[in-house]
Formats: sequence, C-alpha cells, structure tokens
Amino acid sequence: MGLNARATADNAIAIGADATASIANNVALGRLSVDKAGMAVTTTTMGAIVGNNAGVGSAANGVVSVGDAGRERQVVNVAAGAVTSTSTDAINGSQLFVVGTAIASTDTRRRCRSAYCGD
Repeated sequence: MGLNARATADNAIAIGADATASIANNVALGRLSVDKAGMAVTTTTMGAIVGNNAGVGSAANGVVSVGDAGRERQVVNVAAGAVTSTSTDAINGSQLFVVGTAIASTDTRRRCRSAYCGD
C-alpha cells in the first residue's frame, strides 16, 4: 500500500511510499522502509552475565522494519510491557529508566578499609 510500495515475497507486506518487503513473512512500515532477514538471538550478555532470551525469533517468522539504515525511526507511544524472564513484550523508555536508576543507585563495588586489599 502506497506509491511504489513493493511486497515481493510470500506473505510480505509493504505499507508506505517506496517501502520494500522482499523476504517471506516480513513487514515494512513507512516511507522508504526496507526489510532484512531476521535472526535467532538466543542469549543476551552484559559483562559476565549471560541470560537466555524468551521468544527467540527466526528468519522464517519474519521481521517488522520501521526504517532502513540511515533512515531509522523511533517507535513511540508504546505501552509498558511485561518485564519477566519469559516476556516477549516490548518495553518502553520509562521501564528502561527505572532499570538504569536502580543500577545507578546500587553500589556493588568492593570497598577496602585499609591501604591494601587482599583476598
């Protein structure tokens, strides 16, 4: 839908002028949006912490693109999503802000009470 919108693969949808969805099951939203292949992201690593991701996607399931390289877009007005080990919801900025505030207010550094710290 839209001037020059192209959905050229099975079950692909392109919405917006010059939007392109060329991979099966993908959606391209907005003017000049372009899809790309999805991938399975099974874990997330932060420092020494590795967590297993819930709801691992795959290329076969498709992706939703709201832009393109150099034409990135914000997704706005997102309701708060569930933040649990099994959640597959999107989360919003206010939820991320709470996490950042909690991390910043927690002092996890080791403190030494003398000139030498030994184990």
